[in-house]
Amino acid sequence: MDSLIFKDGLIKKANLIIFQLLIFFCLFVIFGRTRSGVKNFFIYISFFLLFFAVIINYLDILNYKTKIKNIIYLLSDFGSLFSSVILTVEIIFFFVFFPATVSQNSMMNTLYDGDFIIVSPNTKIKRFDIVVAEYDSTLNAEILGLNKKEIIVKRVIGLPFDNIVFFDGKLFVNEIEVNAQYFIDNEKSVTAFNYREINGKTNDFTFDEYKFKEQLDFIDGKYYIPEGYYFLMGDNRKFSIDSRDMGVFSNEQLRGVVVYKLESILEIKKLR
Repeated sequence: MDSLIFKDGLIKKANLIIFQLLIFFCLFVIFGRTRSGVKNFFIYISFFLLFFAVIINYLDILNYKTKIKNIIYLLSDFGSLFSSVILTVEIIFFFVFFPATVSQNSMMNTLYDGDFIIVSPNTKIKRFDIVVAEYDSTLNAEILGLNKKEIIVKRVIGLPFDNIVFFDGKLFVNEIEVNAQYFIDNEKSVTAFNYREINGKTNDFTFDEYKFKEQLDFIDGKYYIPEGYYFLMGDNRKFSIDSRDMGVFSNEQLRGVVVYKLESILEIKKLR
């Protein structure tokens, strides 16, 4: 009787592991690695535990020696705890917030290379929000020095249906001047690369001169950002590689809004 209870409890734990890890892998496939906080090491452990849990259902546990049964039971305890923790963490990262690290200097002086940030994946995007976006060379222009897919941090300047103009250091959206306090001028290169063409960027910019005009809507003689797309720029605009070089970004490429910056272990700065 005790042996049957032991086997029944073990199988329940194994099925719990299978259920939780399958949900985890489904989330992982649907949302991708860009929101995930899980490292490859833990992915391998998850695959091992999933395989282990499936095998348990087919083992004749009762015929094993007591020492072997105890080892299997300990592994199932670890597996059920591990799968519960990793699923909980991933649900938080996918739906509440996820951590990220800034890897460029194009957002100076707001964010610097190496800054740790907290990102909300479900916050409604507004103008001047700092966002984590996925650069994709199949959707955006190829940029020397960037991977085919790479996570970048930029600020939302243009929303759908906007016409953008920079003139004399001022930002105009649909012919109305808006606050441009986030932009800075920096006379020295602050990127890990050193593109000469970046150093020659002008402060003035209009969609009429935009090299990706085919991505825009042309209405009544003017170009506008199409529905579902955003124009992103770095605060350090003279040296930033952004929508001026890459093109506009779709809503699907925006992974979330940066809401906090970790200034130190005891200090968190709110950015949204």
